[in-house]
Amino acid sequence: MKHWFDDALLINRDPNWYGWVAEDLSDREAAERSARTFFEQFTHDRITDMQLCVFENTSVIPSDAVMWRGLKYLQTEEDGHPVSYPKLGGLYRMYAELKTDPVLVFIDVMRRAGIRPWITLRVNDAHFGGDDTAFLRDDFFYEARDRGWMIGEEYGYFAHCLDWNAEPVRTRILGLIREILGRYDLFGLELDFMREPYCFDYRHCTDRHDVMNRFMASVSRMALEAGNRLGHPVRLMVRMPAEIADAYAFGFDAGFWARNRWIDAVVPTPRWEVTDSGIPVAEWKALVGEDVAVFPGLECLHLDFTRLTREEAKAYSAAWNAQGADGLYFNNHDYATPRHRAMYNLHRDTVTEGKRRFVVTYQDIAAEPDTRRKPLPMMLDGEGTLSLRIGPVTERDHTALILGFEGDPPAVRWNGSPLPPPDRITPVTGEDESTGEPKALTGEGTWACPCEGMRADGPLTLTFDGRGILRYVEIRMEN
Repeated sequence: MKHWFDDALLINRDPNWYGWVAEDLSDREAAERSARTFFEQFTHDRITDMQLCVFENTSVIPSDAVMWRGLKYLQTEEDGHPVSYPKLGGLYRMYAELKTDPVLVFIDVMRRAGIRPWITLRVNDAHFGGDDTAFLRDDFFYEARDRGWMIGEEYGYFAHCLDWNAEPVRTRILGLIREILGRYDLFGLELDFMREPYCFDYRHCTDRHDVMNRFMASVSRMALEAGNRLGHPVRLMVRMPAEIADAYAFGFDAGFWARNRWIDAVVPTPRWEVTDSGIPVAEWKALVGEDVAVFPGLECLHLDFTRLTREEAKAYSAAWNAQGADGLYFNNHDYATPRHRAMYNLHRDTVTEGKRRFVVTYQDIAAEPDTRRKPLPMMLDGEGTLSLRIGPVTERDHTALILGFEGDPPAVRWNGSPLPPPDRITPVTGEDESTGEPKALTGEGTWACPCEGMRADGPLTLTFDGRGILRYVEIRMEN
C-alpha cells in the first residue's frame, strides 16, 4: 500500500529562523521577499516535508493564548529585573509594523515546490530555566513558578519544566494549537516532546498517562475539525524519546494514540547531545502499526560534540531502513554550505552506495539515568559483546572495523566468525561543533580489522576477547 510518508525526508527548522528572514525590512514587499528567499533555499534538494518551529515558551507568531516573542522587544522589566532584547526588533517590526506573516510565505513556498508544510511546537522547553530572565520566557513562567506548576528541583536542569498535571498548563498549549489550526492551511502539526520530555513529576504522578491521553484526544479532535474545514486531513506527528519504555515512563503512550488514530507519525530521537545509532525502529513499527509513520531522527551533533557527516547519516539511514523506517528526519541541522546540504539528498535506494560509516553511539536521555543505553566504554576482562543493527552488508562492500581500545588489541569475531588481527592506524577525528576544527575521537590505541567477505543482513554481534577498555567502534563500508 502506498502511504503519504513513503521514503520521506523531513527537516525541522528551529525557532530562531526569523533571525535570517528579517534581513530587509524596509517595507512589506521587501520583508516578504526576504522571507521567500530564505525558505526557497530548502526547495532545491530532496526534502519532502519541512517542520517550521513557531513556539519555544514564547510564540514566534502573534498569539492570544501565549505571549508573542515580538512583545519581548518592548519589555523593559521582567520579574523585577531590568531587561532589554534588541535582537527581537526585526521580529516585532515584521509583524507589528509591516503586517507580514512569514509563516504564510513559508506555506506558499513549500506548496509550490511540492513540499509538505508542517508547524512544530517545542511544547515544554527548558532553556535558561535557572536564569533570572530570558528572551523566550513569558509571564506564565513566573505564574507557574509561584503556583507550583513546575516539576520541581528533583529534576535538576529540567526543574522549571511546566507540570502538565496542572490544567492551566495544558489549556495554554491547547489554545495555541487552536489558533494555529484556525489560521494556517497546514499539511500537519508536530508536537515536539523532546523539548522536553519532562512534562510530569513522573516519578510520583500516577495518572500522567490519563492526563496526556486526554490532551492528545483534544488535539486530535481539533486537527480533525481543521481538516474537515480545509477539505484535507491535517496530520499529527509527535517527537518522542528513542526508547519506547522511556517514552511511556515519561507519560507518552504512543501505542494507545496510534490505536485510537490520534497520530499519523512518530519521530523517535535522542534529545540533542548525539545522533543515536541504536534507535529501535522495528519495535516502534510494531507498536504503532503500518499506517503510522516512523521517522528516526538525526541530530546535528554526532559524538563528543562533533558534527554529523553524510557518511554517518547514510549508514544510520540504511540500518533504519532495514528495520522498516518510513523516512528520515533531520532535527536542527545547519543549511549553510553544500557539504551540509548534501545530507538532504539521501534516497532510500542509494544510501548503501559509496561510503558509509556506522559509528556506535548512544541514547542521551532516559527516564532514569542508570537506564540510559550507552554501550561504550566497555571494560573487557575476557569476553564482551556488542549487538548492533547496521543494515545490509554484502560481499561487494569493502568493510573495516575500527576500534578505539586501551590495551593490547582484542581478538574479534563477526557474527561468530573470527576477524584478522587488527593493525594500528591514525586516530579518528570529527569536526568540532563549536570551532569547525578537527577533534580527536580516538587516541593512540586506534585499530582497524579488515572484514572483507563478511555479511550482515541487519543484526550483527561483535565479540571481543581481551583485556582493556573499548571506547570506540565504527564499521566503515564502501562499494
